[in-house]
Amino acid sequence: MDNKFELLKEICKNHGVKLTYQKLEIFREIIKAKNHPSVEDIYNRVKVNMPTISIDTVYRSLNTFYSWGLISKVHIFCDKARFDSNTRLHHHMLCTECEKLWDFYWPEFYSIELPAEVKEWGNIEGQFVEIRGICRECLKESETSR
Repeated sequence: MDNKFELLKEICKNHGVKLTYQKLEIFREIIKAKNHPSVEDIYNRVKVNMPTISIDTVYRSLNTFYSWGLISKVHIFCDKARFDSNTRLHHHMLCTECEKLWDFYWPEFYSIELPAEVKEWGNIEGQFVEIRGICRECLKESETSR
């Protein structure tokens, strides 16, 4: 975690951006989060200690961190982006009932030959797998409620 804060400081300095207390707290919350939080989730966590912070500040900061490659963005539903401090190559499993996200790793995926029409499509900038379904917890809940 300390390395990520050092990297943030260095990137802010290189971009001529002041590392404010707000940015630091927003970054701290996204790094601590293990649940792929939305802007609103981070805002609600940060405002506990900083009641005057605006959701716009959180939104702009998260998008800045994303543009600098410090975090990634996961678009699971059209209306809301979720953020991920795990920048290692990985994929996601999504429960369509509770909307929780889990990371999973599949190194062999990157050695799979892409179909010709995909290669010819244009410039591929990333390859990610998203698995959607219903998690065990939600399945148990639905069985119990029957």
